[in-house]
Amino acid sequence: LEEAAPERSFTVDDMKITPVAIDHTIPAQGYVLEAPTGDAMIHLGDTGPTRGEYAHARRYLAQGRLRALSLECSFPDEERELAILTGHLTPQLIARHLYELVLEKEPPARDLNDRELAEVGRRLGGTPVLLHHVKPEGALRIRTQVQDLRARGLPLVFLAQGVELSL
Repeated sequence: LEEAAPERSFTVDDMKITPVAIDHTIPAQGYVLEAPTGDAMIHLGDTGPTRGEYAHARRYLAQGRLRALSLECSFPDEERELAILTGHLTPQLIARHLYELVLEKEPPARDLNDRELAEVGRRLGGTPVLLHHVKPEGALRIRTQVQDLRARGLPLVFLAQGVELSL
C-alpha cells in the first residue's frame, strides 16, 4: 500500500487517479478518475458540503468530459442539522452543493426554487450525479426527496449493487 496524497496523481492500468481533499469529520479524500480518452468521473465518499473537487469538476464540465459525479446522500432533508454535524449530505444539501459547483457562487439561504434547480441541471449538461451511502432508516424519505429534485431538473441517479451504468 502507498499513501495517496491529495492532488498527487498516480496511474493504475492507464487510469489516472487524482485524490482530492474533502470535508468530513475525519480525514477523507475523493478521487478524480480519468480514462486514457480524457473523460473523467469524480467519486466522493463520506463528505459534507465540500469544495475539494470543484476545480476538477469545473474543468471537466467545461470540456464536456465529466461523465459522472458520485456523491453520498446519507440523510433525508429533515435531518439536515445532523447531516451537517456528522459531515454528510441530504438531497437539499446536494442541490446546494451542485448550485455552487456549476454557478460558482454561494447558493441562496433558502431552498432552491424550480428555476434555479433547472439551471443547475442544464449546466450539468446531462452529467449524472450518482448517489450512494443512503442510510436505510431514511431511505424512503430520501428517495422521495430525490425524485422531487429529479422532476425539477437535477440528474440524480441512485447507485445499486450489480447495476451497470453506461457513462
